[in-house]
Amino acid sequence: MSEHRQATMILSEKQKTLIEKIGIFHEQRGMQPAAARVMGLLFVSSQPGIGFDEITEALGISKSATSNAVNLLIQTQQIDYTTFPGDRKRYFRLKISNWREGVAREIDQMTGFNVLLRQVLELHRAEGNACDCTQLEEVISFLDYLHQELPKLVARWEESRVQH
Repeated sequence: MSEHRQATMILSEKQKTLIEKIGIFHEQRGMQPAAARVMGLLFVSSQPGIGFDEITEALGISKSATSNAVNLLIQTQQIDYTTFPGDRKRYFRLKISNWREGVAREIDQMTGFNVLLRQVLELHRAEGNACDCTQLEEVISFLDYLHQELPKLVARWEESRVQH
Protein backbone atom coordinates (compact mmCIF):
# COMPACT_ATOMS: atom_id res chain seq x y z
CA MET A 1 0.00 0.00 0.00
CA SER A 2 1.25 3.45 -0.90
CA GLU A 3 1.78 6.09 1.72
CA HIS A 4 0.11 8.49 -0.72
CA ARG A 5 -3.22 6.69 -1.12
CA GLN A 6 -5.54 4.36 0.68
CA ALA A 7 -5.75 0.85 -0.79
CA THR A 8 -9.54 0.82 -0.79
CA MET A 9 -11.72 3.38 -2.40
CA ILE A 10 -15.19 3.65 -0.90
CA LEU A 11 -17.83 5.01 -3.25
CA SER A 12 -21.27 6.22 -2.27
CA GLU A 13 -24.33 5.01 -4.16
CA LYS A 14 -24.62 8.47 -5.76
CA GLN A 15 -21.03 8.23 -6.98
CA LYS A 16 -21.60 4.72 -8.36
CA THR A 17 -24.73 5.87 -10.18
CA LEU A 18 -22.95 8.87 -11.66
CA ILE A 19 -19.98 6.71 -12.73
CA GLU A 20 -22.41 4.43 -14.54
CA LYS A 21 -24.21 7.34 -16.22
CA ILE A 22 -20.90 8.83 -17.39
CA GLY A 23 -19.83 5.37 -18.55
CA ILE A 24 -23.01 4.92 -20.59
CA PHE A 25 -22.56 8.38 -22.13
CA HIS A 26 -19.03 7.51 -23.27
CA GLU A 27 -20.09 4.04 -24.47
CA GLN A 28 -22.77 5.60 -26.64
CA ARG A 29 -20.03 7.68 -28.23
CA GLY A 30 -18.06 4.53 -29.09
CA MET A 31 -15.79 4.05 -26.10
CA GLN A 32 -15.12 0.58 -24.71
CA PRO A 33 -17.19 -0.15 -21.56
CA ALA A 34 -14.27 -0.49 -19.13
CA ALA A 35 -12.59 2.67 -20.44
CA ALA A 36 -15.91 4.51 -20.19
CA ARG A 37 -16.26 3.47 -16.51
CA VAL A 38 -12.65 4.49 -15.78
CA MET A 39 -13.51 7.93 -17.18
CA GLY A 40 -16.57 8.03 -14.93
CA LEU A 41 -14.53 7.05 -11.88
CA LEU A 42 -11.89 9.68 -12.56
CA PHE A 43 -14.53 12.38 -13.04
CA VAL A 44 -16.37 11.45 -9.83
CA SER A 45 -13.37 10.90 -7.58
CA SER A 46 -12.15 13.75 -5.42
CA GLN A 47 -8.65 12.26 -5.38
CA PRO A 48 -6.03 13.94 -7.58
CA GLY A 49 -5.07 10.54 -8.96
CA ILE A 50 -6.20 6.92 -8.62
CA GLY A 51 -3.95 3.87 -8.59
CA PHE A 52 -4.37 0.87 -10.87
CA ASP A 53 -5.51 -1.46 -8.08
CA GLU A 54 -7.97 1.14 -6.79
CA ILE A 55 -9.52 1.42 -10.25
CA THR A 56 -9.79 -2.37 -10.57
CA GLU A 57 -11.38 -2.73 -7.15
CA ALA A 58 -13.70 0.29 -7.33
CA LEU A 59 -15.11 -0.76 -10.71
CA GLY A 60 -15.10 -4.49 -10.06
CA ILE A 61 -13.29 -5.23 -13.32
CA SER A 62 -10.35 -7.49 -14.08
CA LYS A 63 -6.76 -6.31 -14.10
CA SER A 64 -6.64 -7.06 -17.82
CA ALA A 65 -9.71 -4.91 -18.48
CA THR A 66 -8.25 -2.14 -16.32
CA SER A 67 -4.92 -2.32 -18.14
CA ASN A 68 -6.56 -2.21 -21.57
CA ALA A 69 -8.82 0.68 -20.52
CA VAL A 70 -6.02 2.73 -18.99
CA ASN A 71 -3.73 2.15 -21.98
CA LEU A 72 -6.48 3.19 -24.41
CA LEU A 73 -7.24 6.33 -22.42
CA ILE A 74 -3.57 7.27 -22.25
CA GLN A 75 -3.13 6.60 -25.97
CA THR A 76 -6.14 8.78 -26.81
CA GLN A 77 -4.79 11.48 -24.48
CA GLN A 78 -7.83 11.48 -22.23
CA ILE A 79 -5.89 10.60 -19.09
CA ASP A 80 -2.32 10.76 -17.90
CA TYR A 81 -0.57 9.72 -14.70
CA THR A 82 1.75 10.93 -12.03
CA THR A 83 4.20 9.15 -9.74
CA PHE A 84 5.65 9.99 -6.35
CA PRO A 85 9.24 9.61 -5.12
CA GLY A 86 9.73 6.24 -3.45
CA ASP A 87 6.46 4.87 -4.84
CA ARG A 88 6.58 2.78 -8.03
CA LYS A 89 2.85 3.02 -8.62
CA ARG A 90 1.23 5.25 -11.22
CA TYR A 91 -1.73 7.41 -10.25
CA PHE A 92 -4.11 8.11 -13.11
CA ARG A 93 -5.97 11.37 -13.61
CA LEU A 94 -8.13 13.05 -16.22
CA LYS A 95 -6.38 15.17 -18.76
CA ILE A 96 -9.06 17.85 -18.81
CA SER A 97 -6.62 20.63 -19.66
CA ASN A 98 -6.63 19.55 -23.32
CA TRP A 99 -10.40 19.88 -23.80
CA ARG A 100 -9.90 22.48 -26.54
CA GLU A 101 -7.89 19.97 -28.57
CA GLY A 102 -10.69 17.46 -28.03
CA VAL A 103 -13.25 19.92 -29.38
CA ALA A 104 -10.99 20.63 -32.36
CA ARG A 105 -10.68 16.86 -33.01
CA GLU A 106 -14.47 16.50 -32.92
CA ILE A 107 -14.82 19.33 -35.44
CA ASP A 108 -12.18 17.70 -37.66
CA GLN A 109 -13.97 14.35 -37.45
CA MET A 110 -17.21 15.97 -38.58
CA THR A 111 -15.34 17.59 -41.44
CA GLY A 112 -13.80 14.25 -42.36
CA PHE A 113 -17.22 12.64 -42.44
CA ASN A 114 -18.49 15.52 -44.54
CA VAL A 115 -15.77 14.79 -47.12
CA LEU A 116 -17.08 11.22 -47.32
CA LEU A 117 -20.66 12.41 -47.68
CA ARG A 118 -19.61 14.64 -50.59
CA GLN A 119 -18.05 11.58 -52.23
CA VAL A 120 -21.30 9.66 -51.77
CA LEU A 121 -23.22 12.52 -53.35
CA GLU A 122 -20.78 12.69 -56.28
CA LEU A 123 -21.05 8.91 -56.74
CA HIS A 124 -24.83 9.08 -56.94
CA ARG A 125 -24.67 11.88 -59.47
CA ALA A 126 -21.89 10.28 -61.57
CA GLU A 127 -23.78 7.00 -61.79
CA GLY A 128 -27.00 8.76 -62.63
CA ASN A 129 -28.80 7.26 -59.64
CA ALA A 130 -32.35 8.42 -59.36
CA CYS A 131 -32.05 9.13 -55.67
CA ASP A 132 -33.50 12.12 -53.90
CA CYS A 133 -30.29 13.59 -52.51
CA THR A 134 -31.98 16.56 -50.85
CA GLN A 135 -31.48 15.23 -47.33
CA LEU A 136 -27.86 14.29 -48.02
CA GLU A 137 -27.21 17.77 -49.39
CA GLU A 138 -28.84 19.23 -46.27
CA VAL A 139 -26.56 17.22 -43.97
CA ILE A 140 -23.50 18.29 -45.97
CA SER A 141 -24.60 21.92 -45.81
CA PHE A 142 -25.20 21.72 -42.06
CA LEU A 143 -21.81 20.09 -41.41
CA ASP A 144 -20.15 22.81 -43.52
CA TYR A 145 -21.92 25.38 -41.38
CA LEU A 146 -20.84 23.68 -38.14
CA HIS A 147 -17.25 23.45 -39.31
CA GLN A 148 -17.27 27.15 -40.06
CA GLU A 149 -19.14 28.34 -36.96
CA LEU A 150 -17.93 26.11 -34.11
CA PRO A 151 -14.40 27.57 -33.98
CA LYS A 152 -15.96 31.04 -33.91
CA LEU A 153 -18.21 29.98 -31.06
CA VAL A 154 -15.22 28.72 -29.05
CA ALA A 155 -13.34 31.97 -29.74
CA ARG A 156 -16.35 34.07 -28.61
CA TRP A 157 -16.62 31.99 -25.44
CA GLU A 158 -12.91 32.50 -24.72
CA GLU A 159 -13.27 36.26 -25.28
CA SER A 160 -16.23 36.41 -22.90
CA ARG A 161 -14.19 34.64 -20.20
CA VAL A 162 -11.35 37.15 -20.52
CA GLN A 163 -13.77 40.08 -20.23
CA HIS A 164 -15.23 38.82 -16.93
